[in-house]
Amino acid sequence: MNPDRSHQPTTPDHAPGTPPAEERRTVVPEGFFATKDPDGDPARADRSAREVFSEIYASAAWNWGDDTGFDETASRSGVGSDLVQTAVLRAELPGLVAALGVRTFLDLPCGDFFWMSRVELGVESYLGADVVPEVVERNRERFARPDREFLVLDLVRDPLPPADLVFSRDCLVHLSHDDVRGALDNVKRSGAKYLATTTFTERAANDDIETGGWRPLNLRVAPFHLPEPVHLINERCTEVYVVERGGEQVELRFADKSIGVWRVADL
Repeated sequence: MNPDRSHQPTTPDHAPGTPPAEERRTVVPEGFFATKDPDGDPARADRSAREVFSEIYASAAWNWGDDTGFDETASRSGVGSDLVQTAVLRAELPGLVAALGVRTFLDLPCGDFFWMSRVELGVESYLGADVVPEVVERNRERFARPDREFLVLDLVRDPLPPADLVFSRDCLVHLSHDDVRGALDNVKRSGAKYLATTTFTERAANDDIETGGWRPLNLRVAPFHLPEPVHLINERCTEVYVVERGGEQVELRFADKSIGVWRVADL
């Protein structure tokens, strides 16, 4: 069996064991979609990822209220890491890992390990890493076991430990274009076989941002131009972001949000 074709792409209408979920509306704070300002504050642009994301976690900046009764204490990584938005991945990751023959799984960033703690991947070694030291220490206290280790790592700048698969969900979408390139180069240097990461397949163009912001990112278009992934899992995202534009509320949907899997040799 060819491991690169044994796990077929999942479409929104074919997610095994996962019933359709209702849309989850979230009023997004002003400035969340801000693009990079070439005349912006240099001190802000020069802050390290550790400083940026430590501040976000400490302030719970991603834990927005919404009108669906979302429990804000569920995950400090925000609504996208709750049990609704991760249902497809929790169902499909073990099969993907088995099909690829993954023994060592590097999850970077692992965040607070909220949803992943409910997945038995069937690997010999799980390495969860995050750039925020406090998050890693909390994970060590709550979730560490002989086959599960937590590390402080910066995906862009730190040497990565050996792994068959680097899993990086909802990370590159928060990085500037330069940092995305740095992360991809770092994964290539690591010797990993596969990279699994978030991509928005219908996005026609990518906006640049300051690291710590957010935008949907399609890794197959400029400036990244990655090849077709060997696997694609559509997450069946039901998040709806409500933003103010021109004095009116606009609803943004992300039904194309997916995990793409690439051979690192092809990056």
